[in-house]
Amino acid sequence: MERASAEAYVLTAYRALLAREPPELERDDWVATLLEGTAPDAVRDAILGSDQCIERRRIIAHREAIARTGLFDRSWYLATYSDVAAVGIDALEHDARFGRLEGRRPSPYFDDAWYRALAQIPSRTDALLDYAERGEPSGIAPGPNFDPVWYRDFYQLAPGISPLAHFLTRKATGRFVPTHWLWSVSCAPGDVDAPPDADPFLPHLIATRTPIRAPRATWRC
Repeated sequence: MERASAEAYVLTAYRALLAREPPELERDDWVATLLEGTAPDAVRDAILGSDQCIERRRIIAHREAIARTGLFDRSWYLATYSDVAAVGIDALEHDARFGRLEGRRPSPYFDDAWYRALAQIPSRTDALLDYAERGEPSGIAPGPNFDPVWYRDFYQLAPGISPLAHFLTRKATGRFVPTHWLWSVSCAPGDVDAPPDADPFLPHLIATRTPIRAPRATWRC
């Protein structure tokens, strides 16, 4: 194999398998290996078996699992964590690689510490996936600002539809309320200067990580 072909192969393999460019030293090592007569498939297998590639596959699987739940709010994540928006990384990719480990939240309605305290799950368990698979169907709240049992009953959701995922795609309309005690917000005049995708409930959310009983609404508009 010629050097140009070897370099092109290494670049293509890194982009496909690790979604990044190879550092110069790694690139030169793999190129030298190919020039010494090692088969390209053997190099590819070695990269596939590396710790970096195994971790990359784990991140991809985690990212896809979170995306399937419909519980990750990309627009809120980028608006809330400006450092993520500044570097231009995909919000869900950042969450899968760094965000969860850094204690960042997938939406303002999911509180990791709150849910863990109620669900009593071990620290190694992903809280959002546990909520999607076990907590929400059992009626466990994801935080103080969303009531999945009330929401499902009030909006008469069909079986199999996630109350929180349903709300996150409709929150900007102001016509779907996340919990009974925030009902009055849906009756208030909207902010005429707010962007069309703004969440009208956001300024009224309880900021706490200690499970409490939320106040009940006493009236409706």
